[in-house]
Amino acid sequence: MIYPPNYQLARTREVASKIRDEVKLDKFNLAVIAERNYEDAYQYFLEAWDTSVSDLDPQRYDETVGKYLFVVCELPKAKCDPTHNPKAQVANFGWSKVEAEWEVGGVILYKLAHVQ
Repeated sequence: MIYPPNYQLARTREVASKIRDEVKLDKFNLAVIAERNYEDAYQYFLEAWDTSVSDLDPQRYDETVGKYLFVVCELPKAKCDPTHNPKAQVANFGWSKVEAEWEVGGVILYKLAHVQ
């Protein structure tokens, strides 16, 4: 059986491009909520384009935390809960609220900001 192409590379580039357009020069963090995918593909493009993406390290929180956390959710929207997901990248960002949400390339992209 032949499966249709999923255009994963094109989708990843499109989502990373949207993040780049939204973040401007601010330092930010990235998380991916998915069954079989990780941040690496998105981060590849973001680093290649010289954005200020930073891996959040809880032991160096002040140095590595960004102004925003962009969460790419590759699951159905009903299963996306970006502010309460137990994934380390989300939990380590701290208390947050959804500041913006888009559908890009068939996935949901959330922009989370710290709760003051």
